[in-house]
Amino acid sequence: MKFVRKQKRNTKFKDAQLWAAENRTLTERRRGQVMGKIKKHMIEHESFEAKDITTNYNTFRVHVRVNKKLEHIASIPEDLAPEWLNDEIVGEGVKSLVQDFVDEFEI
Repeated sequence: MKFVRKQKRNTKFKDAQLWAAENRTLTERRRGQVMGKIKKHMIEHESFEAKDITTNYNTFRVHVRVNKKLEHIASIPEDLAPEWLNDEIVGEGVKSLVQDFVDEFEI
């Protein structure tokens, strides 16, 4: 991880136009995709601004800024079934769309 972080300042990488990234497992990539869908549907169906939705791809959690306060709305465990934590913010439409997306994965 130190190497991945330091490469931004490495002139040899910049000159060769190379970029190294950390390897993620298939499960981690899918968890990230589910988080992206949650963010997309929160913007489209719940009328949130993109800047008000925060996704953390290390802990696989989604937060929403409501009244200048971050509210934790979802966690994505390894089985890809979202754990919804705040039913007042997330509507049933978003939940069903995300669940439909998760059901399409071959596990």
